[in-house]
Amino acid sequence: MPDVEIEFYSPKTLAQRWSKSRSHIYDLIAEGKIAKSKWGRSVMIHRTEVLRYEEEKKRCEKMDTTSESTVTHGAQPSTLVASAS
Repeated sequence: MPDVEIEFYSPKTLAQRWSKSRSHIYDLIAEGKIAKSKWGRSVMIHRTEVLRYEEEKKRCEKMDTTSESTVTHGAQPSTLVASAS
């Protein structure tokens, strides 16, 4: 039997996938960081939206580590010269 890809995630199943709380998922939705769909009273997140957010997060993390290494690599400590008055 072939693996079946999940088409929509509930906040609960997405929280399990990301090892986060359901409230964290609802916060991301409220902040507009992930889009939701509503089926009646149920909130669902489409698989493509989950993959988009995961890729965006990877890019941001990669940029953060690159900028940190650029800033700290070869940086010289600044020196202050106090003038005698």
